[in-house]
Amino acid sequence: MNQDESKMVAEDDLLDLFRPRRTDPEGFDEAVQRKIEKRQSSREQQPTARWQRAAATALPFSPSSSKGVGWILSLPFLMLIGSVLAFTSGVRAAGRRKPTAKRPGDAKAGSAIETLLHFGPFLIIVAPWLFGITVTIDVLMGLLIVAMLAFTLQVRGSGMAPSEVGRIGMSLLSTAFIACFLWSFTFGPLAADSDIGLGASAGVILLGIAGSGILLWTYGGRSVLSVAGLTMTAVWLAFIATALNPLGLSATDPDDLAADVANFAADPGKLSGWEDIAATIETLDGIGASRPDLSRMRDAIATAVSDRKIKVHPVVWTAAARIGLLTDAQWRDLVSRPGNAREVEQLIDRDGELYMIDYDEYEVWMLCATQELTPALRDHLAARIEATWPDPATPRALSEMLLCVHLFDRIGREDLVDAHRDDIHAAMRRQWVAEHSGFACSVGGFTSDPEEFATSFEDSTWAAVSLMTRVGVPADIDLRLVRAYLRQESRMALAGIGRRLTQLERATLVRVEREIGLPQRTIAQRVLGERVLIATSLLVLLCWISVVLAARAQVLRSIES
Repeated sequence: MNQDESKMVAEDDLLDLFRPRRTDPEGFDEAVQRKIEKRQSSREQQPTARWQRAAATALPFSPSSSKGVGWILSLPFLMLIGSVLAFTSGVRAAGRRKPTAKRPGDAKAGSAIETLLHFGPFLIIVAPWLFGITVTIDVLMGLLIVAMLAFTLQVRGSGMAPSEVGRIGMSLLSTAFIACFLWSFTFGPLAADSDIGLGASAGVILLGIAGSGILLWTYGGRSVLSVAGLTMTAVWLAFIATALNPLGLSATDPDDLAADVANFAADPGKLSGWEDIAATIETLDGIGASRPDLSRMRDAIATAVSDRKIKVHPVVWTAAARIGLLTDAQWRDLVSRPGNAREVEQLIDRDGELYMIDYDEYEVWMLCATQELTPALRDHLAARIEATWPDPATPRALSEMLLCVHLFDRIGREDLVDAHRDDIHAAMRRQWVAEHSGFACSVGGFTSDPEEFATSFEDSTWAAVSLMTRVGVPADIDLRLVRAYLRQESRMALAGIGRRLTQLERATLVRVEREIGLPQRTIAQRVLGERVLIATSLLVLLCWISVVLAARAQVLRSIES
């Protein structure tokens, strides 16, 4: 042994030396998990700072969580009663035959309150951070009650002419519309507990403005509202209704989805639209609707198979496979191509997780169409799909789980989907966006990575809803809030120009409403769910009735005099 060798340390001695410093694999994984949970917990607690919790404690509880008659003390019920009382008070004030002693500041106070209503959109924007998304709709209720108060203060005890009352009512309804509904679909509350939707309330108040214009014309004539003014009002209402779509109109009927498929420009050389079309057809199948004629799409795919000069994206082949556009003969033609034959061989020869499953899912379909699916091959593919199954805590877990579910179905191992029910539910709970956490946050849908993006995405929401149709909805996910998000994202803008851009959201909404279905509610919960529509209707009726009562009082005063 030379001198250099005598200075060397044996490997066993080195292992013994560094063993105390070696990281324990199990302990390391547990520490990482604790850190993730701690960070998630801190993010969940962030919206409930001290001042937010103090505000929340002042708000009565929600009727959806109340037992017995506890809903009577809930904030929605109190707001509904408040709107009825404000309406009754306003009608009584407007129905007095003779002018009463009017406090000097009433009219000015009413006008000032109406002016403050212009800040309503700002209040609706910040309300989710102050009180939570479920309470924001009652903030809107508060604005409607304040609007009734402003109207009552301006007209009570004054003995106004009906035309003047109509002018005040028309002005106030316009202000209330801008404050509560004009931007509600962009920044506003999600009416999760309303089956009719917030758009109906916007429609009622637009109808109220139109009706007030007619009453103003009837009782005031051209001296109050000219033909040009009446025409401009009609044009303004038509523009608002079509361009901004505050009514929340969306093409979510099965016939609308079928029309989307029929009008699809099926070009296999272009990636755009194929995934959405596959999702739309899957939705039609899920709800039991008839498929539209797919012959044009079949012909386009057949041309792409026979003409190898057409460059087809793997996602297009996958979409075509899912909706059954390829025949066995066409699959054999595809697998004969050198690259595809090699990929199929690797699916059989290799073990472990599948590579780029989001791009190359069609290769499994190609294998199953061109090879005999023996029990051994089926088990081999199932093992590879199992190895690909993502951990619920990984980014895009829901989307990758849905891809795996498609493959389990293709090889006839649907039982393995049910075996992963707990994993899927865990990923749903983790990726669900239940509260506002930023200015651009969309609540109610699902995100791809809650650690990075606290906002909803349409593809993640589609994946979650599609998985719900297979394994059910976790008890702690509010399906009505999911529906509210999809309603908001599905509405058409600019008179239907944006219909193509909302195709996936509309298909997802149809699956929620027609395939999964929403939980049943009591009559009281249904009534409270439509409290905004009720309050809006009462506000419109108050403005209309006040004009009629003012006209009647004017006639009675003229008779008595």
